[in-house]
Amino acid sequence: MLTRPGRPGSACRTLFAIAIVLSLVQQALTQGPRITIDSGSYRGVSIKPPGSTRTVNKFLSIPYAAPVQRFATPSPPSPSKDEKAADKLPPACPQNGGVGFGATDISESEDCLYLNVFTPASNLTSPDASGRTVMVWFFGGGMQFGTASVPTYDGTNFSANHDVIIVAPNYRTNGKYAGLYPTSTVLTVSSLRLPGRSAWRASFRA
Repeated sequence: MLTRPGRPGSACRTLFAIAIVLSLVQQALTQGPRITIDSGSYRGVSIKPPGSTRTVNKFLSIPYAAPVQRFATPSPPSPSKDEKAADKLPPACPQNGGVGFGATDISESEDCLYLNVFTPASNLTSPDASGRTVMVWFFGGGMQFGTASVPTYDGTNFSANHDVIIVAPNYRTNGKYAGLYPTSTVLTVSSLRLPGRSAWRASFRA
């Protein structure tokens, strides 16, 4: 029994519809919350914590200082015209003996002056957004170890449950003496030049 072949026009329309759907899916995957500040535009990620009805926007690794010469005073980051992804945690600053808090998979880098921002999702120009409390959360460690990239300082749940904006900055840890960093993956004892107060300078810059 002979059958009538399908019309070429129908197949083309089907393929065209599939292409549109795939394009929309790809667009949805690349979309996310966006902010524009002095240093440029950043695309974050949105997440709804378990048990919460609130969505939180996370902007990770936002630079608050330009990459600096070792232990020099921080300066503002250079503006960028390109939109940057803000969806990955920054590396820890160089330190001795690991970052603590049970974290073993966080890298170290001298380019580490970044901060993570967690904010309830809403229109940033709405009245409730402009009146929110901003909490700056410095990691502990006695200025000797630590980083804002460990789960302890993830502000997602706090932001969702208390309607506040959490800012968690990285800062450079100080050394009491040149031999403080013998196990650092970045710094060696012979390479250290410590004028002091580098952690405080980074904190003030943030």
